Amino acid sequence: MRSSKVRKRKSPENRSGRGRLRAAAALSVTAACALLAGCTGARRTGEGDYHETLDRLSRSVVELTASPEKSRIEGLIAQLRHELPARVAGEEAARRTEEERRLRSLARAVELSGLDVGFATEVKDWTGDGASDGVQLYFSPVDNVSDAVKLPGTLTAELRAQATFGRGRELDGWRVSPEELANSWNEALFPSYVLRLPWHGPAPEPGRALLEVQFEPIAGTAKQTTVLLEVPRPGSAQEEEK
Repeated sequence: MRSSKVRKRKSPENRSGRGRLRAAAALSVTAACALLAGCTGARRTGEGDYHETLDRLSRSVVELTASPEKSRIEGLIAQLRHELPARVAGEEAARRTEEERRLRSLARAVELSGLDVGFATEVKDWTGDGASDGVQLYFSPVDNVSDAVKLPGTLTAELRAQATFGRGRELDGWRVSPEELANSWNEALFPSYVLRLPWHGPAPEPGRALLEVQFEPIAGTAKQTTVLLEVPRPGSAQEEEK
């Protein structure tokens, strides 16, 4: 007589445990792919997204019974957490590099014809104490059809006393970085950069002054223009309102 082997059927608990292991392993592979291989898709992935994935994975693994596969998954989670800061920093640096490349390409494609300073540019009293606090500047780079163009670049402005001959003495000066300019664009009826340029010391003496404005795009030729401003005497604004 042939002896027949009796196969033991796996219990539902064993099948369920192995199923959870397979699910946890699959999730760990997904997390590893996202973190180590950079396959995050078109959406920008932040450090919080990674932590959320790893926390969800840890909660799944902790319920599993001890096994070599569970140990491997826990080791992978530890590796991912260790390498997370460097990966996120690398992605951020790559994003900034790509954004700068795109902006430089845009700047090269747009040929600026000049610089337009808005009619609302003037010396302002922002605190309401009767003394001027600085210059409120509205300006926009313009293309060859006189349309305002938002471009990354650096702004330099100098306020000089009006002189009969040559350039007058410098009263104040400012330099605005591309990062600061990026946050000052105003999409209004007349799109332009809007900047507050505060005095670096006491307000200049009342009288006429020339504001020399230069905009240097990150790619292309710098453009400049000059406008005439009036530095009011202290308290003149309140007197006009009475």
